[in-house]
Amino acid sequence: MIRVPSGCLSDLSGTYVAALNPTFNYLAADDGGTLSMAVERQGDAGVSKPDSNPISVTLSRTANGFVGQTRAVVYVISGLSCSVDFPTELVRCEDGGLLLRSAMSNAVAPENCRPSLAGDHWMMAEHRLIRISGPPPAGPGDAGSDSPE
Repeated sequence: MIRVPSGCLSDLSGTYVAALNPTFNYLAADDGGTLSMAVERQGDAGVSKPDSNPISVTLSRTANGFVGQTRAVVYVISGLSCSVDFPTELVRCEDGGLLLRSAMSNAVAPENCRPSLAGDHWMMAEHRLIRISGPPPAGPGDAGSDSPE
């Protein structure tokens, strides 16, 4: 049995923008079990520009919720660039978008990019994403949470 918020069993593929900073686009692909999002930053005149810090979000529908991680690159004092995962979960699926919760930071050792041992106490932040394109909303058959699969 999977446990996800109501409305989160429908196809969530499409394009979303961050409500507080619409220069960030989230390009989402949903295969029914996993939601994968590539984050793209829009430049002047709405043109996307290559990002020196690619960010992706991968979430799975599980018995423990709609959970996964956000992956980004952090730069440490030694000059290394480290790929780091931030715990992330989908909290709510709404008619016009999604509400994500993710860790605000993740400490890594500057000499080898390994995660810090103090990673169990995350400061979390919520991120509202507004859908700007994608498949039509699901009908009444997508009741949502606690649906067997």
